[in-house]
Amino acid sequence: MDHYLNREFGLAVATFERHLDSEPDSPEAHLLLTKALLYQELHRLGHVGTRAFRGDRQYRSRQKPRPDPEVSRQILAALERGRQACERVLAESADDKEALHSLAQLYLVQATHEYFVAKAYFKALASGRQARALSYRMGELHPDFPDGLLVAGFQEYIVGKLPWALRVMIAMRGFRGNKNKGIQLVERVAREGVENRDEARILMAVIQRSESTPKAAAEAFARLAEDFPRSYMFPLEAADLYESARQRTTALELFREVSRKQKSGEDRFDRMSARMAAALGRRIEALERALSAQGRRTGR
Repeated sequence: MDHYLNREFGLAVATFERHLDSEPDSPEAHLLLTKALLYQELHRLGHVGTRAFRGDRQYRSRQKPRPDPEVSRQILAALERGRQACERVLAESADDKEALHSLAQLYLVQATHEYFVAKAYFKALASGRQARALSYRMGELHPDFPDGLLVAGFQEYIVGKLPWALRVMIAMRGFRGNKNKGIQLVERVAREGVENRDEARILMAVIQRSESTPKAAAEAFARLAEDFPRSYMFPLEAADLYESARQRTTALELFREVSRKQKSGEDRFDRMSARMAAALGRRIEALERALSAQGRRTGR
């Protein structure tokens, strides 16, 4: 999980494979490997990253990678093995917490793959609805385990955040969501959860980026950067948001620190792509020019 939360997905996959070898009947072991496989592919495709360089045309101009059919087969096979492991446990104990919680998350993984990789949007909504139903069942059966409601919160938020016209259209097919309810559920897991608390904190930072002030979102990502120091994405997000909050000096300090670590290899930041490192250099230069111009205008 340390590798996974620090966005070192390749190392997470290798670790979870060893974990599954030692516990082949564990629903959670299957879930962890499946999640890591999916997010490793989403990271390669550019769906798990930073918005810090969205305004950099050179950075955005490259041809986007295509989904790898063999990787998709591996993810789907891992999903199926995970579901079977959950169902074997649930056949003997229908209320088993680990199996129910893992199955809800596996359906969420399936929905994520269908949405981002397969581009099967209505299938993703259907899988998400199954995930949410299982998550709410977890909340009823195990009210002292708030982690079980994270999937429901995520789905409520995502569907509830869709444009009004689209929400009306999909509501006719039985798909509904409540954005505010979703935020409340994710906040609860971020505050009270145990197994999924850190994942909920990451999700809350992403939500704050859309729903809150840039400064509050920047502070959320800055806290994540402190707790997961090998993920260069978190300080990049924080710096970008600090600049949006007009705290340019703080933003520049963070960007420079990321660049320093990338050049020295500290905290494994040297795994950053050359394309991203070049974009980071351009972002620093642009911010230095802006601060210099601001200083001349104010006489500093």
